[in-house]
Amino acid sequence: MRLTNALPLFLVQLRADGRSPHTVGQYERHVRQLALWAADHDLTDDVREFQPDHVAAFLASSAAQRRPDGKAKRAGSMNALRSSLRGFFEHLERSDVIDRSPARVLRMARVGPAPPKGLRPDEVERLLATLVADPAPAARRDHALIAFLLGTGARLSSALALEVGDVDLVGGPRDCTS
Repeated sequence: MRLTNALPLFLVQLRADGRSPHTVGQYERHVRQLALWAADHDLTDDVREFQPDHVAAFLASSAAQRRPDGKAKRAGSMNALRSSLRGFFEHLERSDVIDRSPARVLRMARVGPAPPKGLRPDEVERLLATLVADPAPAARRDHALIAFLLGTGARLSSALALEVGDVDLVGGPRDCTS
């Protein structure tokens, strides 16, 4: 069975399994990317002839590792590609189209947590303006807390642990670590 003929059957199964249209689209893009790469390298398009080294060569290629703008893909994006290929070939194996998945040896890259995202200046301004406009006492408290956090970079737990005596409005903050 040709890869391009197996793909629509896989996509139907994904939809039947209740996968979101976004997920189905991502799997389709990834498998089509493999098909294009295989065609460019004069490799077979018969899914029964795909081998682990074909899948590995694709994943090591710039076609897989680069975004359309030429920049390197992040580890998380590469893991999504690996997951799509593994899911596709495992489906073919479960459907008895192939004997063994050539993606069976794929391993996921280790991905660290994403760095925290800060607010843009216009977002900070909008947030503080919203709190100032609210006449409720809780809004005044929230404005003071958020302005303090944004102005000092303190952690929320540290700000919430502060007591009135910890702040010297004349001399500045005192050491709260003792």
